[in-house]
Amino acid sequence: ANLPVSGSFEITRIVDMNMDGFADVVAFGAGMCKIFAGNGGTSWSEIGSFTSPTPGTYRGFAIGDVDNNGFPDIMICAAEGGTSINKVRLFKETSPYTTTTINPTFPRGNERFKNNAIRFIEWVSSTPPSQTTKVKIELSSTGAGGPWTPVADTLPNNGRYQWHVPLGISSANCRLRYKLFTPGTSDTVTALTPNSFSIGILVGIENNNEKFPGCWLSQNYPNPFNPVTNIRYAISKNGYVKLVVFDALGREVETLINEIQSEGIYEVSLDAGRYPSGVYFYKLTADGFSETKRMLLVK
Repeated sequence: ANLPVSGSFEITRIVDMNMDGFADVVAFGAGMCKIFAGNGGTSWSEIGSFTSPTPGTYRGFAIGDVDNNGFPDIMICAAEGGTSINKVRLFKETSPYTTTTINPTFPRGNERFKNNAIRFIEWVSSTPPSQTTKVKIELSSTGAGGPWTPVADTLPNNGRYQWHVPLGISSANCRLRYKLFTPGTSDTVTALTPNSFSIGILVGIENNNEKFPGCWLSQNYPNPFNPVTNIRYAISKNGYVKLVVFDALGREVETLINEIQSEGIYEVSLDAGRYPSGVYFYKLTADGFSETKRMLLVK
């Protein structure tokens, strides 16, 4: 509710802009950017907007905390002026620093990662201006109580780390622990991923050294579903694979697969328990292949 059903928006992003733990929607087009805060359910409220010079035709769009005040900023590349020259502008969230914090933004829980995949760990932090801080990341496969094994140490506090998901783990109770610290001092702030995520657990994978004639995407089953359904697909050779779920308005709501995979037949499970009833779409992209199918969530 309270999201626009029409307008000149050209690009949308789902990001926790106010860092309350719920996904928000950022939409831009024709020189207008609007931010809609979510409540974790189906209610949305506009909490901010700004304009860029006309005509403001979208060319590029990125969101991230560039100044480490703990809140994301927005960078837009758009056409400006009568000759429509592309210009890049940064729009900063202006809350002043108050206390040192670190907040995990990905993973946040319920994600499923394949062993040996490459994924990004992401976070947002609030730190004193001009102070150099570092981040240490640790992994537990047995829940929030540990034990903890190192993932990376003394990372730049830039909000992102490329992670090689480890082999030898099969657990649905994985957590990451983030430690934000100032080198040479005892100042340390710690945070955990809010909920558990999975490593090494997929509904099923088949690969018996077969050669597959091509990529394909099957209809999810069951369909209609409530709230869990399964999606089966095949890829014909090793390569980058992405499987994304969209709502009826074309907004990306969940990324199920975003990694390099070996050739084979795969099956993944989607738990849509936190989504409202309605029509959704899922899209597979792999090795030049792209296909989208429709599914119906009924609660």
